[in-house]
Amino acid sequence: MNKNDPRYIAAENRIMDAVYSLFAGKDIDEIRTQEIIRTAGVHKSTFYSHYKDKYALLEAIEERVTDELYPHLESIFINMLGERKDPEKLIESYEDLAAAIIENKALFRIILRGSRGTNITARIASEIENIWEQQKIADPKSLYNNYLINATVYVMIGTIEKWLKRDCIDSREDLVNLINATGIGIQNAYEMM
Repeated sequence: MNKNDPRYIAAENRIMDAVYSLFAGKDIDEIRTQEIIRTAGVHKSTFYSHYKDKYALLEAIEERVTDELYPHLESIFINMLGERKDPEKLIESYEDLAAAIIENKALFRIILRGSRGTNITARIASEIENIWEQQKIADPKSLYNNYLINATVYVMIGTIEKWLKRDCIDSREDLVNLINATGIGIQNAYEMM
């Protein structure tokens, strides 16, 4: 079936909705593929036409989150460390990142649980390395920069995790301020290089 077919998209949405509801209280290893299929209300063949197994589904969710974050991260690093730094656009980038986190909080809850958090951390670190290399910010492979990139990702993921664990009670403005504080730390560390 064509991925643009409305039936394919509808089935995909039902599968994702099922995952969000099931993962709200369980880890991936506690959920059986049959449970996802039953909750989604799709046929077994429909599920398997979309995903090889539940781990492939989780991989797709991680890709979705990384794709959602990439433009925001790119904007942040361009406006924070690029040749033409722009403090106003940097704040806008923080606001856009906070909006993306809020909009995708169900996805973040899923991927940050258990061992999967390590996967998303590695993916985001890789994306930041690509941004630094493409934007000629600095050599992402140098030891210092590599540590800085990894520290950035861990702080960012930690901030998102803390916000989620607090049941997202902090306002969007509070989340933006937390991201901004992280950004200031990154800038200071970068300038020490």
